[in-house]
Amino acid sequence: MVEDPRSFFEEHVPQSLKRIQQMLPEGVLVAFHIDGCGGGAWQVSPSTLSIGPVDGRPKDCEVFCSADDFMAILRGALSPQVAFEEGRLQVIGDVGLLLKLRRILVRAA
Repeated sequence: MVEDPRSFFEEHVPQSLKRIQQMLPEGVLVAFHIDGCGGGAWQVSPSTLSIGPVDGRPKDCEVFCSADDFMAILRGALSPQVAFEEGRLQVIGDVGLLLKLRRILVRAA
C-alpha cells in the first residue's frame, strides 16, 4: 500500500514506466508538484523510461495539488474531476495526458 506521494513516485511508478510509455506520445514530459507531508516534485518521461526531479525543460502537462488530495485521488476517495472543479487540483498544459496517465497511476498504487 502506498503511504505518501514520495513512496508512490519513487517506489511504485518506476515499475509502470513501460505501460506509461505505451500510453503517451513519444517525447512527452509530465510533472507533478505535490505540496505537504511526503510531497515533492517529480517529472515522468516515458520516452526515456525515467522518473526524477523536475528540471527546466518545458513540460507538456504539469499537475499541482496537496499530498492529501493526491493520495485521496489515488485511493478513489476523491474524484479528479471534483478536485479540479473545486480548485484542489490544478493542471497546466494538456489535460488529456493526465487523463491517459491516471489509469496507469491508479493501478500502480
